[in-house]
Amino acid sequence: MNLILAERIIIESILPPSGSYADLKILSDLRLDLAPNEAEIAESNLRVESVGAQSVYRWDKDAPKDVEIGPRAATIIKEALVALDAAKTLTVAQVPLYERFVLVDRAAKRRAKK
Repeated sequence: MNLILAERIIIESILPPSGSYADLKILSDLRLDLAPNEAEIAESNLRVESVGAQSVYRWDKDAPKDVEIGPRAATIIKEALVALDAAKTLTVAQVPLYERFVLVDRAAKRRAKK
């Protein structure tokens, strides 16, 4: 799946910190795939800046990267996004990922039932 740097950072930030052994192994591999490599960090000028009491990522270029997201990893991402929505803590930055992982999946399931 092609994901820009912003999407990869958002996905990494919503992944659960705990779970079953199998899920944690899947998430470990996913985190490595989501992370920018050294060349991408240099090319995008990725940096961490302080904004008040928070640290935020900043970059100048947002090139897509093909990230392998298997079915279980996709389900974990979807569950995290659904939980954020249910708690009413979904952010504007997360909406495109919600649409991509949750709404597209729901539409596909409806089509499959027909």
